[in-house]
Amino acid sequence: MTSRAVTTPAPRPRHLVYLLGQARPELDAVPLAHALLAPLAADVYSAQRNSGVEPERIASSVELLARQFLTGSPAAG
Repeated sequence: MTSRAVTTPAPRPRHLVYLLGQARPELDAVPLAHALLAPLAADVYSAQRNSGVEPERIASSVELLARQFLTGSPAAG
């Protein structure tokens, strides 16, 4: 008997979709939410950590992406 990996679609990040839609209704919140969460996917995060990227750098990069999506400026506060 062979074993096959079963893949299922990623769950829709409903709360993040809602928040993005409220903040920037002109943007398509569903793919945007997935794009923002992609760097935190277990396989991506593990690959980054295994290559020596510190958690603080990963968090900082995700924050930069979010700021750019929401405000157009990484320095906005």
